[in-house]
Amino acid sequence: MRCAIAIGALGWLSACSSDAAWQERLAPDPGLNNGPEVTETFAPEFGDADAANATRPEALPEAIPVYPEVRLLDDDTADNRGRVLWESDSGLTPIASFYKRVLNEDGWILDPIEIASEPAIDPTKLSARRGNLNARIELTQANLTEPTTIALTYERQTRVTPPDYTPPDAGGAATPPAETHANGNTARNDAPESESFEPAVAPGPKTFVDISAAPEALQPYLRDVAALGVLDAATGDRFVPNEPVSRGDFARWLVAANNLMRERPGDRLRAIAVTEDPVFADVPPSAPEFPAVQGLAEAGLIPSQLSGDLTVKSFRPEAPLTRETLLLWKVPLDLRQGLPTATVETVRAAWGFQDIEQVDPIALSAVLADYNNGDRANIRRVYGFTRLLQPQKPVTRAEAAAALWFFGTRGDGNSAAAVVRED
Repeated sequence: MRCAIAIGALGWLSACSSDAAWQERLAPDPGLNNGPEVTETFAPEFGDADAANATRPEALPEAIPVYPEVRLLDDDTADNRGRVLWESDSGLTPIASFYKRVLNEDGWILDPIEIASEPAIDPTKLSARRGNLNARIELTQANLTEPTTIALTYERQTRVTPPDYTPPDAGGAATPPAETHANGNTARNDAPESESFEPAVAPGPKTFVDISAAPEALQPYLRDVAALGVLDAATGDRFVPNEPVSRGDFARWLVAANNLMRERPGDRLRAIAVTEDPVFADVPPSAPEFPAVQGLAEAGLIPSQLSGDLTVKSFRPEAPLTRETLLLWKVPLDLRQGLPTATVETVRAAWGFQDIEQVDPIALSAVLADYNNGDRANIRRVYGFTRLLQPQKPVTRAEAAAALWFFGTRGDGNSAAAVVRED
């Protein structure tokens, strides 16, 4: 005999019985096994599909990546622009590294990252652009024990409809708006998409009496580009090849030459002559370089507030064009894709420039991408073999013409000489 006291769900239970009887009394009721089946529940882990869908707003453009380990705080998104706020338990460095890597791999042009010195006051900022889509990311962390806040703003640039455009009514079709080119000429956009529109160039080839004053190695390039009609005389019929070229003049020449040498309409730049919102205060719509400069800015090819460079408010059209700025504007038009990630060390290893530390960080990627273009590199064509880039040195008018002689890569491009022969 064994006496036992047990505490059960129904209170105190006392019994004196054999072991077998005691075990039988405490055995579970077999009828309870017929109850409803209990399924296991779990919280989704960061990075799985359900979590990603829960933290990615539906209207957010697919091209914009989302850091996987986030919690969605605020969603104000639309097709063309919006703002999203997340928070993450990751620190500033891994999040910034994620966006830098993924954006570069997906063909975005990533501007230099502004690293915070005081995270709570000065966020780490990233800005990137791909095609007509601009994105800006600000990472803020009050201290190491607090979550990191990720604020994303984005905008898809759209063309401004000229005021003379008449929307379709119930009775007929719309009259296509006139597109103004870099030289001020207009052409109706009523041709089929497969047909090319009029290149943004001045009519007729140009001849200059002082081409022989240019360095001998640059004279053939200058003659070919002049024959395209994209260059302007400095005075009368003189080109003045050894004088510095202004930023405004080069912007006009760049748009005109690109559009003339690109056979596919989708590779051409739109010169924007009609807009209510000029990008730069010192380039009003009345300025001769306005269509080209505005078009370059709206295409994300020159730094501006549209590309997230909020400190860039002026263009300085009369200032001399520098070597590093020439590459920053021209190389993306050669590659037609995002520029590679570059550091002082990678550019030095490629080119061997002794003064590479003097290059503005924003231009390093263009300098490295130009090297990767082999014999078609602008630096090789314009400056030949050199151990010094002299990035802040003004570009001469002859050097600018030589840079415009070819657009493209080694396997896909066109030269001014080829276009001249076709004519």
